[in-house]
Amino acid sequence: MAAAGGQIIGLAHICIYTLDLEASLGFYTGQLGFRNTYRTLMRPEVHDGFFPLQYAEVRLGGCVIELLQPADPARVQPGRKGIIEHIALEVKGIEAVLERLKASGLAGPNTEILDLPDLFGGVRGFFIQGPSGESIELFEYGGKT
Repeated sequence: MAAAGGQIIGLAHICIYTLDLEASLGFYTGQLGFRNTYRTLMRPEVHDGFFPLQYAEVRLGGCVIELLQPADPARVQPGRKGIIEHIALEVKGIEAVLERLKASGLAGPNTEILDLPDLFGGVRGFFIQGPSGESIELFEYGGKT
């Protein structure tokens, strides 16, 4: 969409509040294969409950997630769903991904892949929860393989 010489070119990032930045970094990098590409403490001189803010960025392919840990943990409300219900990460080989996540305890033993053959020519997916309660769908295009 072009406007006054500019244009929107795509998604820049997804922001997730976290109760524990170290746990979130371990989850996204150690369990889901993201790379930690940036980390800082923002505005360490301000003490207003939000700042000083621990900030990290993780990347996997074109997906960028900002992880924010406010100074006051009460600013993070796990399990509270807003307008964004979940984030979805595209995978290849969904059965193998599910088995790996089950083996690591990130997916429950009864987690099953949901097949939706009429959506986008066939998709499959399942959900897990991140360390601060964020809902994450692992999603594969192409239906049954």
